[in-house]
Amino acid sequence: LALSVDFVRELLKDSFYSVGISLNEERVTTSGRRMDEAVEENLQSLSKEERKRLTANVVVLPSVLRRKPKDILDDIERLGLGGLHLLEYSPPKQAKERYHFSVSHFEAFVIATMKEYERGNYSFALELPKPEPFGNFATSHVFVSPTGEFGHLAYDNDEEYFKFFPTIEEWYRSAEIQDKEIMRKAG
Repeated sequence: LALSVDFVRELLKDSFYSVGISLNEERVTTSGRRMDEAVEENLQSLSKEERKRLTANVVVLPSVLRRKPKDILDDIERLGLGGLHLLEYSPPKQAKERYHFSVSHFEAFVIATMKEYERGNYSFALELPKPEPFGNFATSHVFVSPTGEFGHLAYDNDEEYFKFFPTIEEWYRSAEIQDKEIMRKAG
């Protein structure tokens, strides 16, 4: 396990932090491994009580839309997580790769998931999508990779990618620069 379990445990002790994990097939680690597989493997090092403090943040992308809501809900239950937060995909203006599906596909998936959740006997919370006013800033959240690096989304020639750093200080300096660049381009 490259990501320090002690580091994650410290975050989980403090109720100030909302700790989420990504479970999307489309995201890959720097070594090319699917992020959802790496995260799931790392979860095995945490206790049942610690996993209950985690929320799975799942951006509704094509791989999610291809799955049955019951299968996703059952996966969250099997992993012993405390919550599932479905996030609406919003194509970044600067990214070349965009997924093409309508808002109605997303809405239908959320409704089907809500209905399945109500039918089931799940021990975790289902968090519905909500607007997040500061969600677009790199400094508003930090991604921690399975290898223990700190990252934010960045862009190179309009290509979206994760930019990771070995220390939180390096991450913050880079994220501040990213935010200033986005604000400059936004006018």
